[in-house]
Amino acid sequence: MQNHTENNYIPFNPAKAFESEAEWVTLEKALGRISARLVNYYPPGDIALCLGEIVTVKHISRFHSAHQRKDDASGLKMFDGQPHLLVTIEPKYKIVTRDPQMLTSSEIVAYSTLFRETFANTPYNQMAYAGECWENALSASQVIYDRHPSKQDYMDIQTIDGFTLPEGLHLYMEKGETEKILADRFSDGGYLALLYETATQRLCGFCFARVATLRRIWETEEWKWALILNGNRTIEANEELFFEKMYGAFSLSPESIILSVSGQAIHPDVRGRAGWFGKLMKATVSQFTVEDACLPGLTELSQSGSGRILNEAVAYKVVSGILENGNPLAYVPLASHSLWHYEGPPKRLLQAIRNQIRKEKGNA
Repeated sequence: MQNHTENNYIPFNPAKAFESEAEWVTLEKALGRISARLVNYYPPGDIALCLGEIVTVKHISRFHSAHQRKDDASGLKMFDGQPHLLVTIEPKYKIVTRDPQMLTSSEIVAYSTLFRETFANTPYNQMAYAGECWENALSASQVIYDRHPSKQDYMDIQTIDGFTLPEGLHLYMEKGETEKILADRFSDGGYLALLYETATQRLCGFCFARVATLRRIWETEEWKWALILNGNRTIEANEELFFEKMYGAFSLSPESIILSVSGQAIHPDVRGRAGWFGKLMKATVSQFTVEDACLPGLTELSQSGSGRILNEAVAYKVVSGILENGNPLAYVPLASHSLWHYEGPPKRLLQAIRNQIRKEKGNA
């Protein structure tokens, strides 16, 4: 734990502190918080507290002494006769980036849990399928409540895993198998951004882009075996036809190294709020090395949802008819083409999304 009797500890840059949400609090309540304002005294004009510095006991003692002497302070404000300090408010959610090859087993389980939970619910609706009809996905609300998929029927993973499937239904994603496959995908390396709820450390979203050969992606995504996440490898796509189509559509061979978004999901608690999905994407692509930014980018899109629109908005072209599950593939000849939308002003990405929405409405 940080010793708040120490001084001169700046946990992050002043610009971040300046841009953070902040609140005025009494000096005692400011202990251990991060200053959102520079504090100095005249005379002699020296800096008493830096922007972005953690408030310590030493700071508070000095501020109280100066207040009793009625020293002229810049950066403090008086409320009810007592000095108050502006400190940052810890955000409700935060994004962290990780090396996917360094994830612990518990982190992979948390990732897999959110992956299975979000895809079992709307808009993906992939909890189960009947008989051999794996193309006709059923959502958690259809399976458990026998009613049409709805955002209001969002099921948590405890409800999903605790439900006994009726005879004839099969899970799309089996717990142990999904964790094993996702761990295998992470082993390729790449770029990972995770969205956490600050207070509880609950994982609420993620975006993972990996670097691998097209053959490796083909074998470990749901492209070769549509039901790979439940361990069923009896349904296998035509390999020769797949690579023939990939070369014809994108000039990619089996050994072409590509950068592919291998996983995106966000919990409905934060879906559509404060642009967290776009921020996750930005945090992911902002890690790209120059070499990887020059690789072709290829991403499987879902049939619907905000992720589909966002990925289409930054793609060079979108091609359907290659994957047997019916999902289209979004392609850019250079991953940096997508990067361009995220690294610039936020308005650039928003305008691309608006244009995509107008395009879809025009085609409807």
